[in-house]
Amino acid sequence: MDTMIDETIATIIEERFERFIAAVHDGRRPYQWQKRLVLTIIGSGRWPDRLSAPTGSGKTMVIDVHVFLNALAGLSREDEESSDPELVAAVRGLCLETLPRRLVMTVNRRSLVDDQYDEAVELENRIRTVDREVDGRESCILSLIRHGLDAREGAIIQERGDAESYDSFRVTRLRGGEPVDHAIREWRYRPTACQVICATPDMFGSRLLFSGYGTTPQARPIEAGLLAYDTVLVADEAHLSRQLVQTAKSVKRLERSGNGVVLRGVSPLQVMSTTATQTISDDDLNVAVEESDFETDTDLCARLTKPKPVDIVTVDRKDLARAMAERCVAEYNAKSVVGCIVNSVKMAEEVMKAMRSIQKEWRKEGKTFRGEICSFVGPMRRYDKKQLTDSDLFEAIKGNEQAVESTNLHYVIATQTLEVGIDADFCTLITELPSASALVQRAGRVNRRGQRDSGRVIVFREPDLSKVKSIYTSDELQYAVQWLETFEGIDSGLSAWACTQNPPRPAELSRAALQRLESWDVENLSHTDEALAADVNLPFQGSSDINLWLRDDLLSEDIPDIGVVVRSLPENDTDALDLLEVARPVADEAFPVWNRSQFTEIEKQFDSRTPFRIFIVQAKETDEDSVTLWNPQLGALSDCLHSGDMLVVDESAPLFDVNLHVLKTKKGSCETDVYNRCQDQGVILSSDSDNDDDSGRLKRIFSAIRSKDASEASEEDSLKTDATDIKPYLLKDVLVDDADRRALHNAIQKAVGSLTKFVESYENVLTSRFVFPLIDAEEPQDSWLFIQFAEDSLDDVTQQEMRKTVSAREDEPVYLNTSDGHQRSVEHRVKCFLHTLGLPDELSHDVMVAALHHDDGKKDPRFQKLLHYRMPKPDEYGEMNYLAKSRYHSPVYEAGIRRELNLRGWRHEQRSAAECWAKHDSIGANDIELVTRLAGTSHGHGRSCFRDDAATLIPQYVLDHRDSDPMLDIDEIRSAAEELFDEGMWERIISHTNMRYRYWGIAYLEAILRSADITISAEGR
Repeated sequence: MDTMIDETIATIIEERFERFIAAVHDGRRPYQWQKRLVLTIIGSGRWPDRLSAPTGSGKTMVIDVHVFLNALAGLSREDEESSDPELVAAVRGLCLETLPRRLVMTVNRRSLVDDQYDEAVELENRIRTVDREVDGRESCILSLIRHGLDAREGAIIQERGDAESYDSFRVTRLRGGEPVDHAIREWRYRPTACQVICATPDMFGSRLLFSGYGTTPQARPIEAGLLAYDTVLVADEAHLSRQLVQTAKSVKRLERSGNGVVLRGVSPLQVMSTTATQTISDDDLNVAVEESDFETDTDLCARLTKPKPVDIVTVDRKDLARAMAERCVAEYNAKSVVGCIVNSVKMAEEVMKAMRSIQKEWRKEGKTFRGEICSFVGPMRRYDKKQLTDSDLFEAIKGNEQAVESTNLHYVIATQTLEVGIDADFCTLITELPSASALVQRAGRVNRRGQRDSGRVIVFREPDLSKVKSIYTSDELQYAVQWLETFEGIDSGLSAWACTQNPPRPAELSRAALQRLESWDVENLSHTDEALAADVNLPFQGSSDINLWLRDDLLSEDIPDIGVVVRSLPENDTDALDLLEVARPVADEAFPVWNRSQFTEIEKQFDSRTPFRIFIVQAKETDEDSVTLWNPQLGALSDCLHSGDMLVVDESAPLFDVNLHVLKTKKGSCETDVYNRCQDQGVILSSDSDNDDDSGRLKRIFSAIRSKDASEASEEDSLKTDATDIKPYLLKDVLVDDADRRALHNAIQKAVGSLTKFVESYENVLTSRFVFPLIDAEEPQDSWLFIQFAEDSLDDVTQQEMRKTVSAREDEPVYLNTSDGHQRSVEHRVKCFLHTLGLPDELSHDVMVAALHHDDGKKDPRFQKLLHYRMPKPDEYGEMNYLAKSRYHSPVYEAGIRRELNLRGWRHEQRSAAECWAKHDSIGANDIELVTRLAGTSHGHGRSCFRDDAATLIPQYVLDHRDSDPMLDIDEIRSAAEELFDEGMWERIISHTNMRYRYWGIAYLEAILRSADITISAEGR
């Protein structure tokens, strides 16, 4: 659909967009191409196929465009009593409702993912923190955008602790080398919210193909469905991800093929590739930076066209480091920084060594060596990168002259990590010859903002490129020289605009051909929940084979999606394991692993004389045991690791460069534990002697907390004598001595390092507390305390069956079928989602019916016995006294009772499916197969088949207790279960609904129901 926008309407939208950009970017004006992008998307009703924009032209602002468009879509549903009736009237007639709510930006470099994520978070904070009561041009436009986003979300899910704010804008990062935590999961439960997801290609692609790295099989259909619908993929540097782009474009083709039901109201995945060239296909919808823009966008003109003259210097390998160091010194600039980027850590070390030698030589000669030297040789831990970005050193690297003067920094020596990892702005670049495309990236770090008249690029090469040992092939290096020579002697040199007009050739595809994704491939991948024999034994079913549809290079070594975390841990192994179970690694404390050879080096260090332990924290999303203590008897370390896992080592592990804050597995040093400063949900304390307070006092405080919690548990828990189902009490009621409370507060304040939300509120909100060792030891040893907000202590899966501890609803039972019970609440939430999304009425009706019956299987008398813990069991069950949630506080304790009742592995939603099928004539469904499937798959199981047959699902014990609810026809339900699970009807339903709604479409409908279920459960309902 291409619609010409009325000129008056276009002017109104442009003016509001300019005001929005000025408000969130400190007065900046959007570039002409950015305004064209907004109007093109509105006019065509979709995102373009391609964005042609050189390096440095502000492509990250597609995030702002996405948020602005979603706010307009929300405002288009408003009446003219809005604070901006002119804008509301202008956008009401435009087709904005089907524009994607989710924007995924992918780029094949983790550091760029981090940068894009940081920019999106800054935008999110600007919008979230706007004071709607404050007048002013900036506050007015941001309040309007916030209001539009709330309307777009449907005003459905409130932000925690704020009754007047809605969770209408979310930012998420998905990349390897960091743990799966709450923030990484939460995005998938907000189907109507405007979202920005910054991801590596593998992290996005694996989720799209039902195989998300680091996620449980039960969560994968949610992610696949949401990414395949109501989403736009912006593939940055698309020339490096050609296979991913082709796979992503296949979604629309496959979902619209055949005679399946079309999910009107939401569009299949849209794909926009970004490229620095202006080569387009005839059928592409393209937005580009145009030369005519430079008359208006003068600062963009300066960024892209300021000259970057090129020199090529040929030097023998043995003299290369010294030659580059000497040239760095020769290019000294009193007001800025000279950059030197090389191709390996070893060369960076040699250049640094040569620079130090020159310093010594100058001192001997009585000369003053001007300027300090800084080095960057690998991906940093995010905590340390944040410290850097908040420092004057970082400002100096970005070209701030005052920061250069205050830090005296004049030289930066770096590996290719700096090409895209830090927003550098050098006066001159000295570089070892890389590939042509890498040269474009490196040249982009010279005079990046166009504030100098020019910036020189000096490229050092070896005479015989066929003998160079490099991460680049000899063919790549020889072509780079040929391409580079075309810029020698030209005034523009390697300016961004010149590289756009004369771009390097795309890298040759290292595989025979791109793989076309077909429907049978998607069917195979969509069986996420069962451990099929084919998945274990046949190579075409293996999870690693998704690379066939994701990777341009099938032979390259993977960058491991694994990080290394440093922790100060109890000496006792059991206590250390238990502490890691509850205080799992968080993203900012993880050191990225560069390559798999580092695992071998870690093993060698483990075998050396320096003692330290290695724990593997598996990438699980549930409270199952997921931490193991590695030792060589378990096998090679690399063989014990899976994508998304985390390695945790003691502070004594000599595996790091403490100056560069990177992993250095050879001749490394020890790093510090920064967990308490990387998150705001909990704190780990130790009673060791390093605390300012007397360690004996803290140890006594920890013991008092443990004793108080244990005594409360023993008083309440009557089912088992060894019960440990501890109810969380306010900490101020546990510690009644003011001196003890002050001592604990001081210890927490020191550990956290700043006045955070946790420090301010931990005494007055419900917290979960864990003290190690579990009992007072006779011999002297340190004690450990972990405190966490109780609302963060249960995972998403557990919340669907256990009552979440929510302060405002602490003692209220959660019933199944009352007017405000769980199933009615989920039905209402689903209705709100579907109305906001605009799905067809007939389809919406069936999803709502499934929501109203998705937990009917909990009526099983054994399951009700499990749920009635701490509550009297009724003499007879009826619709008004079935429970939906238990009142356990400990998942471990609940699992013990479940085993006693022979419910381990038993799926209540399988029985829900049987109940729906039994009532197929009276349940009121348009498509009973859809309703039955949605009820049965409401926890992610059953997408292929279920484990239990009818006799196991509804055993004789349940038939013998049929009188527990006279209104329930258990024999009819048993008969339906036999038809479904003994005679193969369930598998036929799965096949039929896959064909009718398509593989991603049915996953999307499952995601809507499951999002409603999980968010209602998270609210304690």
